[in-house]
Amino acid sequence: MKANQAQELDRLIHALFSGLHADDPSYWGAEYADLPIKDIHALVAIVGAKGSGIKDVRAKLGVPNSTMTGIVDRLERGGFLERAINREDLRSYSLLLTPKGEAAVADHIRGHAEIAEAIAACLTDTELATLLRILAKIEKGIREAEK
Repeated sequence: MKANQAQELDRLIHALFSGLHADDPSYWGAEYADLPIKDIHALVAIVGAKGSGIKDVRAKLGVPNSTMTGIVDRLERGGFLERAINREDLRSYSLLLTPKGEAAVADHIRGHAEIAEAIAACLTDTELATLLRILAKIEKGIREAEK
């Protein structure tokens, strides 16, 4: 890839994320203004594995223990989740979403749907099909590179 192509790709990716508010939880509601996007992703990961432990969510997010502790502490202080003793292993905690946490996940999912709709609205059916093929190829390449 030529240097000018790399610069243009970088510019377009940043413009897309910024214009669609993809990394700004406060766009979905003022109650999320102080939440880093990683915290929102933690809430989504907890929904995906009901009653999951801190270790499980940490592994899904790929963050170190110290980062996960900070995420859980912030979310608990904010009223988004609760820690409960894990009934299967009394030495650990399960993470449970509160109604506020469930609402945050629903708003995040709704935000993603709005982003997808905004992108699709700019494209013809043929362009959208091409974009989906290209993004699937990129996703596959990234997954293979991570192995």
